[in-house]
Amino acid sequence: MSSLINIKCTIEKMYHEHEWISLSIDLSHVIEEGISAIDALLEQKISRFDLIDSASGCCITVSVGDAAWNCANNDFFLAFSEGQLRVLRHLMLDVFSKKGFDGYHGDFELVNEGRELDMCFLLQHGVTQYNKD
Repeated sequence: MSSLINIKCTIEKMYHEHEWISLSIDLSHVIEEGISAIDALLEQKISRFDLIDSASGCCITVSVGDAAWNCANNDFFLAFSEGQLRVLRHLMLDVFSKKGFDGYHGDFELVNEGRELDMCFLLQHGVTQYNKD
């Protein structure tokens, strides 16, 4: 799987009875890249972007569509509605403009054949203030 935009982040999978129920994606150190990727996606300059955790080998492909998810092996395919992406972008802009706080995050639910997957995007985690450096 490959995309024009690849964003390195930390991805944690949470399980319940051997099934994925939740993903936590830490974007704390790549806020600017995340905003740019969402902008490109919403402006239809790209059809998707990838979030990659090199430590676990997990890759999440993000696209626009009906809020849904799918999984193949260690890779996830997530479709967010335009509204959800705009909310995530707004939260990221809060952090970029120093309006965030430690633990600042956005939660979303995506559905696959009636099965929900909870998404948590950590936007300011373990840092007291966002630095562009």
